Amino acid sequence: FALVLVNSSNAQLWMTYTAVVDPTEDYYGITSSELNTLNIVPPAIYVAMFWLSGALLPKTGLGWGLVIGAILNVLSTFTRLFTVWSVHSYGMIIASNVISGIAQCLILSAPPMLSNQWFALEERNFSTGVGVAAQIFGSALGVLLPADMVLNGTSDEWSRLYWVQFAFSAAGLVAALAVKKAPTLPPSAAAFKFDENVTRRSFHHERIPSANVSKAHLAHGQNDNHKPNPVSSGALSTKSTQSQGHKPSLYKYLRRAIKDILVTVKAIVTNKPYMLLLVVSGIGQGSIWTVGTLLLQIVQPFGVSQVTIGWIGFGGQIAGGMASIAVGGVLGKCKDFKLVLVCLVVATLVSVMLFPIVASIMGDDMSVMAANVLAVFLYIGLCVVGVPQCPILFELGVELTFPLSEEITSPLIMWPPSLFSLIFVILEGLILTQNPTRDDALKVLYMNIGMFLLCAGAALLMRPKYNRREYELKHAAETAAATNPAKAQVNVINAV
Repeated sequence: FALVLVNSSNAQLWMTYTAVVDPTEDYYGITSSELNTLNIVPPAIYVAMFWLSGALLPKTGLGWGLVIGAILNVLSTFTRLFTVWSVHSYGMIIASNVISGIAQCLILSAPPMLSNQWFALEERNFSTGVGVAAQIFGSALGVLLPADMVLNGTSDEWSRLYWVQFAFSAAGLVAALAVKKAPTLPPSAAAFKFDENVTRRSFHHERIPSANVSKAHLAHGQNDNHKPNPVSSGALSTKSTQSQGHKPSLYKYLRRAIKDILVTVKAIVTNKPYMLLLVVSGIGQGSIWTVGTLLLQIVQPFGVSQVTIGWIGFGGQIAGGMASIAVGGVLGKCKDFKLVLVCLVVATLVSVMLFPIVASIMGDDMSVMAANVLAVFLYIGLCVVGVPQCPILFELGVELTFPLSEEITSPLIMWPPSLFSLIFVILEGLILTQNPTRDDALKVLYMNIGMFLLCAGAALLMRPKYNRREYELKHAAETAAATNPAKAQVNVINAV
């Protein structure tokens, strides 16, 4: 619940100015290129600081990482309120987006980390889908609320909007402070393996040997009835994984954290399936984020209004969030993540092709009603089949790189989309200019069609290996052989 609130409040802050182009430009006295610069600040910060979670979370834990992210969300909204109370400063809203961008480095990739550390095998994929959906629902509110509340761009309208965002961010902070910061016991063999990796890099560098954890407990997390039993002499709580011994200096901790990051990056570069996955993530999600950021500028030349775009954006994000939850459930039953990903990528390509093809055929004869229908199909289609790719990308990334630290590999999945959207928004913003024409909008859409073709090709070339799944099946077989040899072979066959 805390992750849902913190993640959705952060997404709201990112999307605020995408659906209120004219009021933002008038109130803050900026041009369309300056507005596009404002909108690309969060992905630019993520590109520069994605490593933050890998350096910070091993020390603080995911729970306190969410608290820090929630505090930054509150600070970001408070900074926006200052622009209403004092000077309508463009620099202040840039600073606000910088702060929320830093928070994003800790929040954006949290769903797969939370799923692996808190949930058993059969629940992980669905949990990741819900976590991604939370961000999408926040994006939906981030599009709808400004479009509905800021119609004339007055100080009262902006003030009401910013207070709503402040209240939402404060609720996320309260929830993050209230919840338990770590599970009592690792829910699965993979979670314990992750716990070993984190403890090795934690501020308390000494630890209890992993042999003290009973195999029966680790297997227990993979069954339906996975709630932890009372701690036995063989069980190990999260707190007990760290001794109260000597603490190394902060300098040594950071040096060790950076060294681990470099070792992980080196291992990733030689992992061809994961590199192709980064291409799929970067080009595909980067294009989707770009279309969402520039949607109003793309469809406005065809007569689509700001309010209509606000509702289209809201509907698309809600539909995408629901689809993410559904895909998370499918992943729990489907063994072939690549097949699901390829199908969604091809569907994304189809959804983005209809608008420019029909608009090119109809030309100036296309009515506003037809443009509205095509805009609905364009964006809602992109959200329904594009957004659900995120839980697949996260989960497949963990599978391909296991047992490498998720605190590096999960944030890295979202680094290429941030980089590509940063580049695409700048290039396509230069094409659209201050007063875009229909031809300008069609050029931008055709550019995105080319990007999705490359994305589909990279997805087809990928040959994934499910390392985490194989590790857990092997562990289940060993545990079954130790506890009940007669049923071991049958259980492993059923698991496969």
